[in-house]
Amino acid sequence: MSDGRVPHPSTTPISGWRSGVLAQDGTPKPAFASFSDAAQRLDGRNPVLPVDAEVARIPVLELAYYTEAGDPVEVRLEGRKPFSVPLRDDGWLDVPVEGRPGAVRRVRAIDAHGHSVNRVLRFEPSPVELHWKLWRSSDRSPPFYLRKR
Repeated sequence: MSDGRVPHPSTTPISGWRSGVLAQDGTPKPAFASFSDAAQRLDGRNPVLPVDAEVARIPVLELAYYTEAGDPVEVRLEGRKPFSVPLRDDGWLDVPVEGRPGAVRRVRAIDAHGHSVNRVLRFEPSPVELHWKLWRSSDRSPPFYLRKR
C-alpha cells in the first residue's frame, strides 16, 4: 500500500483467498445461498407471529418517507385479493391476517406513488416471548430473558 499500511494477508494477491460470500467480480460464492437464506429468516422487518394472530404489524418505513400518515397503502397478501390499510403515524401497517403453524406469507405494500416494499410473515405455534425476571437489587435495572411458551 502506498500509504505505509500493511495489507491483511487474506486480501493480498499472494494468498488467493478472499473472505465474504461474493467473489471479487461480484459473483456469488458457494456459501452465498446459505447466507442469504439465514439472513432473510433473521431480518427484523419480517414479523414472526403466533398462529392465532389477527393482525400483523408490518414496518414500511421506506414508504413513510413518501406517504403521509393515514393515507391508504395497498397490501397484496398471498392468497387474498389486494386491499388497502392506512399508514400509521409510526410508519407501520396493521394488516389483518390468518395464520396456521409453519405458514409463510409474502406481503407487498405499495403506496400511491408506486413505491413498494416486500415482507415475509412467518407463523409459529410457540413464538418467543419476553419475560421479566424478578430482581431484588435496587441499584440495577431488571434483566430480561427470552423464553419459549
